[in-house]
Amino acid sequence: MLERHTAQSGAVVMGRRTFDTVDRGWSADRGYGADRDARPPFFVVTSREPASWRLAASHDFTFVLDGPAAAIERARAAAGERDVFVMGGGVLIGSCLRDGLLDELRLHLAPELLGGGTPLFDGAGRHRLVQTTVEVSPVCTHLTYRVARA
Repeated sequence: MLERHTAQSGAVVMGRRTFDTVDRGWSADRGYGADRDARPPFFVVTSREPASWRLAASHDFTFVLDGPAAAIERARAAAGERDVFVMGGGVLIGSCLRDGLLDELRLHLAPELLGGGTPLFDGAGRHRLVQTTVEVSPVCTHLTYRVARA
C-alpha cells in the first residue's frame, strides 16, 4: 500500500503540528516514501513560517499562510495528474472535510489508544462517507471512503 500511495503522490498538504513532528523525525532514509526516493512537494498550512527547519535541504516545503483551501489549490497545481494527499491531525482534516476540499478519506487505524488529542472530525459537520476499500495489514487496518457530495 505504501508503494501505491507513494507512486500516486503528486503533492502533500500537512498542518503545522504534523510538519513539526516530521521535521524532528524524518531523515534522508526515513519519512514519506524515503526508501522509494519519493520527494513530492509539501505544502504546510500554518499561521507563520518557521525561521529554519532541519529538512530544508532534502525536501521541498512551502509554507502556506492563507489556509487549507489555498494550500490544496497550490498542491493541485504542483501535482499535475497525480493525487494530492492531505496528512495530518484533526484540525486540518476536519476543516478540509467541512469546506468540501476532500474527495476521498483514507484512514489508517492502528490498535493503540493514546488517550487524548484532537478529535479527527471536530467541527466537520455531517457527511456521508461511502466505503470503497478495507485492507488489513499486520500493524493496522486501512479504510478508504469516498466523500459523498450533498
